[in-house]
Amino acid sequence: MTVTEDTIRMIAQAAVQRAITVGTGLTGYDLEESSKALVPVMTPLRNKLKRVRGKGAPNHEWRAISSFDTGRLSGVSTEGGAPSRVTYAAAPMKNPFRTLVLANDVTFDAEWTGVSLEGSSVAKRRQELLWQLFIVEERALLNWSQYLMVPPSPLVTTSPTGGTVAANTYWVQVTATNADGETTPSAVAKVTTSGTTSTITIQLFTVPNAANYNVYVGSGAVQPSNANMFLQASLSGVNAAQPGYGAPVALVSGGATSSGEVQAPLLTLTLAAPPATGTANPPVANTAVTARDPGTGQAQMYDGFISQSLLNTSGLQGLGSYAGQPAAANGVLALSDIDNALIAMFQTSGADPDTIYVGGILSKRITSQMVALNILRENVGGDGQELADLAVGQRAVRYVNPITGRQIDIVVDRYMPLDTVLFASHELPFPIPGLDRGCAVLTNREYWSVDFAVTQSQYSFANYVMETPVAYYLGGFGVIRGCNPSF
Repeated sequence: MTVTEDTIRMIAQAAVQRAITVGTGLTGYDLEESSKALVPVMTPLRNKLKRVRGKGAPNHEWRAISSFDTGRLSGVSTEGGAPSRVTYAAAPMKNPFRTLVLANDVTFDAEWTGVSLEGSSVAKRRQELLWQLFIVEERALLNWSQYLMVPPSPLVTTSPTGGTVAANTYWVQVTATNADGETTPSAVAKVTTSGTTSTITIQLFTVPNAANYNVYVGSGAVQPSNANMFLQASLSGVNAAQPGYGAPVALVSGGATSSGEVQAPLLTLTLAAPPATGTANPPVANTAVTARDPGTGQAQMYDGFISQSLLNTSGLQGLGSYAGQPAAANGVLALSDIDNALIAMFQTSGADPDTIYVGGILSKRITSQMVALNILRENVGGDGQELADLAVGQRAVRYVNPITGRQIDIVVDRYMPLDTVLFASHELPFPIPGLDRGCAVLTNREYWSVDFAVTQSQYSFANYVMETPVAYYLGGFGVIRGCNPSF
């Protein structure tokens, strides 16, 4: 075997290195001539959205006409009488533009040394920075909100032993907090205890970008007013802190998995002593600005599609977004919850969503439900020869709308909150003059890279995009939140 000059040159350039250690003696290291970027750049929502040039204003302001006739006139004509006049319903809408930016540095030495290994290190780092900006943008389009999202209703259960909670009916609400303030409370959950030695277990659902959570409890046969819902300091603050990324997630169906790129969806707290009374009540306004500019005081996040869905559930003559939770007492998602959402969206808004976005756990849950009900269809080639290579396992990739018959794409997104299903209408189910899309990303400035002045022995650069997501067809969007993780 001939040793070529290229081989000798590679050895001379340290593409193959040798090291001598006491334990192993002469050890070879195989060093590739270029680094490999192993970061998954998976941004299905961003990839599917239409991108439209903005007008250069700080906000995209428009009006949503939700009714041509709020009185639902019959149109009956009377001899010689004046016709009935219609009354429009229109709501002013505002979507603020925000800038997303990431920066990096490469030293002169790193650039000069790396030229022989991978070409320009600056060029590669700039490209990788753009990929990371795509990931940040995907998170923003899903999970950003100008104010913290109000948590879903918690799951509340009781045990007759282990504490000193007296027999009564208790009502529980939770709020999310950060350094800037606190959200309004969630919908209440109810639990009835017995005896005098009970405990109450509260499973609260986390929301993106929060820091902590507060728990409020009231008692009585009927739901108390907010003035009679009291802060439980022993369960709030540091005892209800936001879990981190990659946190363990227990599954109702057994076992556990990792939350991955999002925070764990649940915090479990136990109230063993009688609930505190006479303490602070839930706030009446959401003061928890998610990210405030310290100079201007302005919110620095826009409302992503989940937040826009939650903010526009009413006030639009019934054409607002849908928001719901699983009907099961244990919070586990069922196909009937998806059907009910699709039916409600069609009945109120004529909606026919084309995409369902879910995380991996909910994707598996939907598939398992379809398999259990024997309604998962396998597509096999016409000649049947593919049966010999048929893979084992299933995944539901489409969901049939029970009202319209439309096949809705089920898209798995690793940045979706693990307790949330997002229904989206990229397309319009009926023609709207002057509008050809149900949603879009408007950009005042598309992706661009800026090189900063050299002040040290390094290259400094940043990648920017200035944008705002807009759900024009608000009734075509909806969410199911508060899904207890289960396969």
